[in-house]
Amino acid sequence: MTKKDYAGLAANILMLVGGAENISFCEHCMTRLRFNVKDRSLVRDEELNELDGTNGRLWVGEQLQIIIGTAVNGVYDEVCKQGNFIASDAINENLDVPKKKKNIKDVFKNILTTMTECIVPCLGAFIAMGMFAAITSIIGPTCLNLVSTKSSIYNYLTIAQNAITFFVPVLIAYTSSKKFGCSPIFALVLICIQLSSDWMTGVSEGTLNIFGAAPMAITLNTQIIPIIIEIWLLSKIEKILNRFIPDMFKFVFVGILELLICLPICLYVITPLGTSLGYVIASPIQMLESVSPVLVAFIVSGLYELFVAFGLHQALGAIFVMDLFTAGVNYSLLPAQFASQFLIVAVTDLAISFKSKNKKTKLTCRECAISAIVGGVMEPSIFGIYMKNFKLMLAPCLGMAIAGGIHRMLNVGVYALSSSNFIGWTALLSGGVNNLVRSFPGTIVGCIVAFVVTFILYGEKNLENS
Repeated sequence: MTKKDYAGLAANILMLVGGAENISFCEHCMTRLRFNVKDRSLVRDEELNELDGTNGRLWVGEQLQIIIGTAVNGVYDEVCKQGNFIASDAINENLDVPKKKKNIKDVFKNILTTMTECIVPCLGAFIAMGMFAAITSIIGPTCLNLVSTKSSIYNYLTIAQNAITFFVPVLIAYTSSKKFGCSPIFALVLICIQLSSDWMTGVSEGTLNIFGAAPMAITLNTQIIPIIIEIWLLSKIEKILNRFIPDMFKFVFVGILELLICLPICLYVITPLGTSLGYVIASPIQMLESVSPVLVAFIVSGLYELFVAFGLHQALGAIFVMDLFTAGVNYSLLPAQFASQFLIVAVTDLAISFKSKNKKTKLTCRECAISAIVGGVMEPSIFGIYMKNFKLMLAPCLGMAIAGGIHRMLNVGVYALSSSNFIGWTALLSGGVNNLVRSFPGTIVGCIVAFVVTFILYGEKNLENS
């Protein structure tokens, strides 16, 4: 899309949602525009669903989501410009909408959403970590044997990988500070102090006794949840200090006081409890796996595409990412997820292209396949093809389930995060070449199942006349 295309699409979207005055909140994720509207009756649903330049729309609760794809950033900027919105913030007016009382389900969903928003911006670094691991596996003794484990190149790549792993808390601290609106500098300082060798040695050996009592011997490296909680606490303390300290003294005293207050609380409370919370979040997976690991992988992998359809996949993925950081490897969902662009979208779209005689449908399938393989974006296929004939969703769901189950039977694991596009194989290669090779049977069988099911269920009229 060109800038002119963005502007035209944004104007049409604003018109069909009832105008800028009907929008109380506007944001976007990796593929969708997300609107909270004041009067749902003003939204022209059917016209939005067929709007050129989009892949349909859906309602998640009271939030309207319009699927754009990889061009979402450009369209979002135009929507904000034309609608006079502040990016990612509500417009400055009386919303006239009473606040809904939150229940336990809402609280849990908000926690997972917050975790996701703090983790997702770090994925680029996690991908780099996985790529370093993949390269060392390829050039090392377990594959091509181009270098030994004692060579400078091998050590260079290994050190780079380990450094990213070690400083994950620093990355999470930065993204969390942006999420909670506190000083990124002091968020980083708070975490860096706790990652210093002297601090970690004192905690591990029980010699860092601020109040005369030794804290639990739990350090902050390789942790995620404690970081998010600590930066949330820092943001609250910072706001209180900024409220009461005169402007002329803020530069000197706000930073030092928030560190003095936060560090003991982090040492004695948040790091131990946050670490335990991480184990609690990951424990249902481990508990279910103790009963039937293959069944767990089969079920969660099979449900993943449905979670994508309802915009809940990042919250689901956050649970399994926690399992990865807690256990060092994930066997349940991530192996199938990182293979899904080949396993589901490309192959299933290929089946429809092969069977369909309609040129427009063939072109749509080809575009969806490219979007999945290159961009790692599944929504165009889900909303442009599967959701128009819902029984076709059986194909990607069943293909993912079969692949996930076979992966688990063969102990295929993900040891590092990677992107969801064709580079996703590096997440499997990070566990060694044998781990990647073991993923082939599940991926191939899953592709065949998805292809066959799609070929059987697909009907020309069902999709092209919808």
